[in-house]
Amino acid sequence: MQIQNLNAWVDVARAEIVEKYQPGENDRMTYLLQASHVDEGEYFTSRVHRDMDTIMEDMREAHRGRSDSAPENSAAEELKQGLEEVARFNGSKLEQLIMLFCKQTKLRYNKLTEEEKQWLTRIAQKSELLKSSVSQRGKKRK
Repeated sequence: MQIQNLNAWVDVARAEIVEKYQPGENDRMTYLLQASHVDEGEYFTSRVHRDMDTIMEDMREAHRGRSDSAPENSAAEELKQGLEEVARFNGSKLEQLIMLFCKQTKLRYNKLTEEEKQWLTRIAQKSELLKSSVSQRGKKRK
């Protein structure tokens, strides 16, 4: 009701100004008075939105650092860090692939036994990622 009363007062003031001063069609003051009408739907939507934002921020703060909440680092950030670490690793392409696998599966490469590393090496050798990107098939030696 108060919004309707406010809009009515604005209409009365605008009508008085128009009657008394007869401003032009593009007058800034009459435009300002027209623009100062409060749309009830927008007003209440804005109020509810602000209230929800406050509630959500309170919930976020209350749950920050919990083990079951979202991690601080995103999966994309972890992948990026892992790829950078693998790129800095001095080793063959096979060793880099194994290192990347260990990063992604949260295996500690330095904790693996030699036998486990050999098994990973045998398995990784079957990967298509290690095959040469330039096919030599059909090329004859001269």
